[in-house]
Amino acid sequence: DMGLLSILTGAVFGFLRILFSPLDFVRRPAIWLHAVTIYKARSTPSPNFGYALAYRKIPEEELPKFDLSSVETWFCGAEPINPS
Repeated sequence: DMGLLSILTGAVFGFLRILFSPLDFVRRPAIWLHAVTIYKARSTPSPNFGYALAYRKIPEEELPKFDLSSVETWFCGAEPINPS
C-alpha cells in the first residue's frame, strides 16, 4: 500500500518518484541512500524492514558518501514502527 500510495501521489501531483525492485534493494540497500543523495529527495518512504536492512547491510565506511540533508520526511509504512 505504501508503494502504491507513493506512485499515485507522484502521478497526481507531479512528484518525481524513484522505485527500486525489491530484489535490488535487498541485495544492495545503499542504492536507496545513493538515490536520495543524487536526486536531493525531500521525502522517502520505506517499510520498517527497509530501515533495518539498510542499518545492517550498509558498511560504516560507505556512509560519508551520502548526503541526506535534503530529506524533510522519512516515511515508515506497512509495518509497526520499532524505535530502536
